Amino acid sequence: GLALYISKDSDYGSRLSKVRTRSAFPVRCINDTLQPYGYQGEYGEFTDERDGTVYKTVDIGDQTWMAENLRYNMWSTPREADPKVGFFYEHWYQAIDTLEATCRSGYICGLPPDAFPRQGICPKGWHLPTKKEFETLLSYARENGTDFNKDLRSIKEWPYRRYGSDIFGFGATATHQRNIVGSDQNNAACYWSASERDESQAWALYPDTTKMELLSKKGNYKMTIRCLMDK
Repeated sequence: GLALYISKDSDYGSRLSKVRTRSAFPVRCINDTLQPYGYQGEYGEFTDERDGTVYKTVDIGDQTWMAENLRYNMWSTPREADPKVGFFYEHWYQAIDTLEATCRSGYICGLPPDAFPRQGICPKGWHLPTKKEFETLLSYARENGTDFNKDLRSIKEWPYRRYGSDIFGFGATATHQRNIVGSDQNNAACYWSASERDESQAWALYPDTTKMELLSKKGNYKMTIRCLMDK
């Protein structure tokens, strides 16, 4: 069997060890009413008719989200998406599916009110979430979860063993946030929104190992995408 071995000796530390089943050890019990880690509900399923990619979906409050990052290849050359990370979309104008000449960094797109919901490069029936829609997600997690900074993050794939609890099934995973010059931060994820802040920045959902927040990021960063179902 397995037993938790705790030692004050720094050379040994705490660990799970194999033990003989006839060994004698003290017992610690855990309250079975505590919130278990990992999503306990059921996922839906959606197929992107553009390329046949199948995505898990999840209902969180009144919203239906893709439970995986978008893996749609918008480029003219073949590319393979990381199944856990999806593709990095290199500019905000790519995410909202508009022309570089009018929406690149340094230009205010000034999308009109009737431009929302903004489908962007999401599949038909889905759209790129706005800052307000991300705020709705965060508010629901804060009001209904057990640990706001963990509840939307995956239980794996985070550095330093700072795993999330993922009780809502959103499963935000550290994705090596990369800017245009290629520097990495492997302790964070970053998701484009459809909302711009000014001529050089757009809003993004930014979970890292210690917090979950909305930040404004430069429009030439590489980020991933989570699509939200149209109502």
